[in-house]
Amino acid sequence: MNSYSNYTFENFIKGENNEFGYSMALEVAKNPGKKNNPLFIYGDVSTGKTHLLKAIEHYVLANCPDLKIKYINMEMFTNDLVNSIRNDKMNAFRVQHRQVDVFLLDDIQFIEGKEITQEELFHTFNTLYESGKQIILTSNKSLNNISTLTKRLLSRLESGIICEIKPINSKIFIQNFIEDQIITLTEDITALNSLKENVDLFYELENADIRKLKAILNTVIQYSKISKKPLTEIIKTLI
Repeated sequence: MNSYSNYTFENFIKGENNEFGYSMALEVAKNPGKKNNPLFIYGDVSTGKTHLLKAIEHYVLANCPDLKIKYINMEMFTNDLVNSIRNDKMNAFRVQHRQVDVFLLDDIQFIEGKEITQEELFHTFNTLYESGKQIILTSNKSLNNISTLTKRLLSRLESGIICEIKPINSKIFIQNFIEDQIITLTEDITALNSLKENVDLFYELENADIRKLKAILNTVIQYSKISKKPLTEIIKTLI
């Protein structure tokens, strides 16, 4: 199964720290190339940037099957560019990245110090933008904090909507995550409430790394299934 198959808008957990980014991502998914173009989403690791990119991809594939979509991260873009230059296949590279309707570029911060990559991305951006194609980019850093970014590329990237997303409150995450798991568990709601009430005793909740927290919760739930032990007993062991 594709590791990104669950990265949909329905599965994205919203809070006041990411609501604007979520809303803008959904808007461009519904109306690609019409407005909010380009869309730049930035924030720390584990805040849901890749989730939103893949959610856009899934939405467009389901609702606009005639549109051509390209999802790629910055490292892949750079590697493809280097290989294309080395093998004299730049025409094929440009067709692959410029003849699309929705261009999704993840982790643009890795463009730092790569002059040739910046030059190619600048022309890719211009070709797509002037053709009315939708461009969405993400970064772990704000544009002003990506060092060595050329002024003309920075100007292009700043020309649209810029959204910062911050970590969602972990208690909101736990509430949503555990409620999603209710249908897969045999224990009653008392045990689930016990998990929600006690999880903060063995993990720092306030603005916790969502990936780590999800791993912990998944471990608890899966261990309960395999061992046949009640969640409450597993919680006490972890505490």
